[in-house]
Amino acid sequence: MFEFELILKQQPTRARITGFSNDRRVIRPTIVQLVAREDSHELKILPEAVARSLLCAIFLIEVEPASKICTDSTGYDKNAALRSQDNLLGNAISSVHFLHDLDMSRGMFFVFSDLAIRTPGKYMLKCCLIDLSSDKSRFPVSATVFSKPFPVQSPRNYSGAPAHSKLARHFHRQGVDMKIY
Repeated sequence: MFEFELILKQQPTRARITGFSNDRRVIRPTIVQLVAREDSHELKILPEAVARSLLCAIFLIEVEPASKICTDSTGYDKNAALRSQDNLLGNAISSVHFLHDLDMSRGMFFVFSDLAIRTPGKYMLKCCLIDLSSDKSRFPVSATVFSKPFPVQSPRNYSGAPAHSKLARHFHRQGVDMKIY
């Protein structure tokens, strides 16, 4: 039996809103490393049949809305999660990529390169590892990791896109589809 851990290798620090037009402003790629252990021994690479049954799903969590929201008596906004997912555009599911890290060690990574967010606010990303080989009727979440909160701003307040990281450029050279400019 395998135990899994997700490690955020790269996460957004800021983003510009996409709005509701066709002009999609993607956030810098989110890169998640998969670490697997079997009997307390770390495995750099899983057997391909096992790795191919794993997916990583990403969810948008609204930490601080740009405007006040009506909440119930407990102060909890029950619709925040639903509203956040409606704000997320792009491919929120990734299969595993077998890639070389910057130190040239082989590893397993999930890359989210075309995500965009429609409305301003402060958000976090929640990354969940899902095992499709489970015998259960529901697919269990085998590991979870959260990004740090980051602002999503209107064009007027946006200070510009951060430069692409060495890791993103390195993965792009290995064939991962992402916009590098």
